[in-house]
Amino acid sequence: PDPLPCPVRSIHMSQICSDKWDADWIDAFDKKTIFEVILAGNYLDIKCLVHLGCAKIATLIKQLDQQEINRIIEEEERYRREQAQQQAIQSGQQDSVFGLSGNNDNDDNENNDD
Repeated sequence: PDPLPCPVRSIHMSQICSDKWDADWIDAFDKKTIFEVILAGNYLDIKCLVHLGCAKIATLIKQLDQQEINRIIEEEERYRREQAQQQAIQSGQQDSVFGLSGNNDNDDNENNDD
């Protein structure tokens, strides 16, 4: 496919893509699916698919005002912090189950030269 314009100057994919099928195809997806398409394109090293998905996300962002963009970013940051905390808790639980809590008496005994 033809390269997509950068920066994206329209909120309509049909005005950005030279191929109507590409525009209709990417327009049919919700945001979550578009991000999955971008990740899949990146994993498979299909640059035109990554660019198509990113262009669609750009059209969605262009439709938002600054307050809405800030709200989305803050939500994402909050979600990532919560996920990191949950992983830390789970990691701590797994460490204690496997005896990796850091309080290993054998380490103390090995370091003593008495």
